[in-house]
Amino acid sequence: YCHSMTRGDANCDGKVTIADATAIIQALGNQDEYALSEQGSINADVIDNGDGVTGADANAIQAIEAGFIKQSDFPMTKSELDTAMGK
Repeated sequence: YCHSMTRGDANCDGKVTIADATAIIQALGNQDEYALSEQGSINADVIDNGDGVTGADANAIQAIEAGFIKQSDFPMTKSELDTAMGK
């Protein structure tokens, strides 16, 4: 059971790291084997909140690791993420 309610914490380990992006990508690729918990899915939906977990959510978490955005910027829209990344 996931006790973390931190935006971006897809794997529910209490912190937002590249491992969360990996968990999202794995879940998108093989839901049967790598499904996120219910709370993990809620935590993971940081871009265009409410549209479900997508690759954009994984990209946003990677953008934290790269220093483009901060975890405190979540939730945000895809266009806000693109702007932050200079697209």
